[in-house]
Amino acid sequence: MKLVNGNRQIALEMKQGEVNYLIIESVYEFRNVINELCISVRDDTEDWILSEREEILKKDSFLDIIFSPWMLDINNRKIQKALFKRIMGIIQQGEQNSLISTVMSEIQFFLNDVNNEMPYEFDYELEDIMEIVKACNIHFQEAEDALHRVYQYIRICAEFLNIKLFVCTSIRNYLTDEELDMLAREIGYEGAYILCLENMENGTEKNKVLIDKDLCRVV
Repeated sequence: MKLVNGNRQIALEMKQGEVNYLIIESVYEFRNVINELCISVRDDTEDWILSEREEILKKDSFLDIIFSPWMLDINNRKIQKALFKRIMGIIQQGEQNSLISTVMSEIQFFLNDVNNEMPYEFDYELEDIMEIVKACNIHFQEAEDALHRVYQYIRICAEFLNIKLFVCTSIRNYLTDEELDMLAREIGYEGAYILCLENMENGTEKNKVLIDKDLCRVV
C-alpha cells in the first residue's frame, strides 16, 4: 500500500505488520501536513493519493485518522450500521431465522394482552425484526486504557468497515514503541497497515521517511 503527496514529494510505501513512520521535524510543516491530509480525506482531493497494487483507493473509505485514543468512538454511526448489518445477516440464516417468527409472535401476544387491559384500544406496527434489535441498544463495550482503546477501534474498523490504513498522529505521546510494534503485528493479521505521523525521531524507527527542519532532507 502507498500514500503519496506529489506536491510535497512524499512517497510512503507501507509495510504490513510493521510500524510505518512519517517524521516531520518542523512543527509548522507537521501541522500543515496533518491538515492537508484531513482535508484530502474529507473532500477526496488528489493532494494525497492512496493506492494498493496500482489501484487508486477512495480515502474516506479505506483510510482513517486517529488523533487521540480518547477521541475514538467504536459506536459511531458507520460502525453501528455495519454492526446491525452483520447481526441481521446472522439472524436471517440458520436456527436464528427460525426463531424470528416465534419472537415476533410472542411480542405480538404481549402487546395484545396489554391492549386488553387498556380502556381504549391502541394500534401498533410489528413488521421488522430490525426495529426490535435497535431497541435493544446493542453496542460495543469500550476499553478504558489507551492501548486497548486504539487496538479495539482498529480491529473493529478493519473488520466491519474494511479500513486498510490507520494514520496515527503523535501516538507516541500515549503508546510505547513496544506497544506500537505489537499493535502493528496484530492489525497486520487483519490486512491493515499503521502509519505514525510524528515530529521527532527517537532512533528506533525502521520503516520511516524523515523531513528535517530545513525541509531539504528526506530520508
